[in-house]
Amino acid sequence: MPKRKELFSEFRRWAPDLKKQGILTRFQEVRIISPYTSQVCSEHLARGHGIKKTRKKGAPYDRFECTDKSCRYSGNRHANSARIQALLLKYQIDAELLNYLLPFPLSTV
Repeated sequence: MPKRKELFSEFRRWAPDLKKQGILTRFQEVRIISPYTSQVCSEHLARGHGIKKTRKKGAPYDRFECTDKSCRYSGNRHANSARIQALLLKYQIDAELLNYLLPFPLSTV
């Protein structure tokens, strides 16, 4: 993989075509999960309320406390972050699987 930003962006444009031609048979673009997952409540995301920074300011480093009055979830900050990443990955995989199974892409709906 190229290290310079310009070469990398050019490579990203070429890679899907090279994969279709059979030159890059194992190429797979991996999306990076958004940063600041330790600031987002995993309960909100699990319930489908979306991503919103709700970590209480001034909470101890290893604690996560949600500031939303309807939630008030608290737990280990690192466990919360791992759960956020797992949920985001699950949603990404589910969306890709759904796009694969549907006869038309979701973006056209």
